[in-house]
Amino acid sequence: MIDSPSSTPEAEFERRRTARLLLRRPGPADLDWMTALHSDPLNYEHAPDRAHEPQQARSLSQSLLDAWEADHVGYWIAEPAAAIDGVPNGRIGMAGVRPSSLAGRGCFNLYFRFIAAVRGRGFATEACREALAVAAILDPSCPVVVRTRASNVPAQRLAMALGLVRRSDLDALTTGYVVYVSDW
Repeated sequence: MIDSPSSTPEAEFERRRTARLLLRRPGPADLDWMTALHSDPLNYEHAPDRAHEPQQARSLSQSLLDAWEADHVGYWIAEPAAAIDGVPNGRIGMAGVRPSSLAGRGCFNLYFRFIAAVRGRGFATEACREALAVAAILDPSCPVVVRTRASNVPAQRLAMALGLVRRSDLDALTTGYVVYVSDW
């Protein structure tokens, strides 16, 4: 895995567009929204114990902003690229990849979290496919990993739909997660 994607122009990954979404690097103006996303129990339906207290959510959100500075890639804010019936304007979720490790091996962690009002419409799939494309540009030899709770069946279905493979042998290396990976 590359240590730093500095050889690739940073701006290439800051804004991406899919058929229905604008994916953009979060900034300080997004911090309050990100904090609300990560502290809302509706967004942790499959792991209510993981919903963060507001201060923890703020710290997590700040760390996601900081990660962009360090890694030049990270989790985007997802917004509809155009008006879509029944979908709120503005921010609807976050998704992306960032450098991580599992079992001492470098990988990209694939992350996605969307507000309840837009789930089931394929936005997470669309954003994650773009994230996988970015990971392949950054380092095609580096695996992509999804760690999720066993109870989070929708996340597991998404991981499989993206072509990731369940690796139960890697579960023990996490703290209560099930693991899906691309080429390991």
